[in-house]
Amino acid sequence: MQAEVKKLVDVCRRLYERGLIAGSEGNVSLRLDDGRLLTTPSGRNKGWLEPEDISCLDMAGRLVSGPKPSSEIRLHIHIYNLRSDVRAVVHTHPPYVLAVTLAGYDLRRPLLAEGALFFADLEKAPFAVPGSDEVPAVVEPFIRRSKAIILERHGLVTLGADLEEAFNLTDMLEHLARTHWLAYALNPGVLPLGIEELDRLRRFYPCLK
Repeated sequence: MQAEVKKLVDVCRRLYERGLIAGSEGNVSLRLDDGRLLTTPSGRNKGWLEPEDISCLDMAGRLVSGPKPSSEIRLHIHIYNLRSDVRAVVHTHPPYVLAVTLAGYDLRRPLLAEGALFFADLEKAPFAVPGSDEVPAVVEPFIRRSKAIILERHGLVTLGADLEEAFNLTDMLEHLARTHWLAYALNPGVLPLGIEELDRLRRFYPCLK
């Protein structure tokens, strides 16, 4: 379990260094082979965590060892219960993702091939009070069909088969949002990929919807 704890701490540090979380924001969890969960503690800066700061829980949310877990752990457990393929959940507050969605912009608009390939299934859940039982409820309709869900006026949740995938989805979506922001700042009339370009992508990548 020590290796998994180290991976979780390393991912938290990278999220902090990339500016995807600040202060005590965000939470990350990892499902172990035995069904237990490793997760970040409540009220702590995730960029400064050490292995002894990580909490271990059972799937009922009961603390096995470590400090008090994040109040969002109910969301993580709900996701794991609905997605047997998901082993890691990352919840962050990426500024460009939040800024463009606050402004009413739809990041599913395919300006880039990478956006169409990785985020065609991006979803946006309605507002819920952070840390409350409302959060799992508003996210539930999207969990089975998306690995990236924006939480209205709150943050972003990404799901992965491992910590690397969940981290990469967060990192890539923030990069995509920043690129969209810069493109529209330079040229508000920039156009998305057309039908012909999307058809070519679909022929090369049959998984693309």
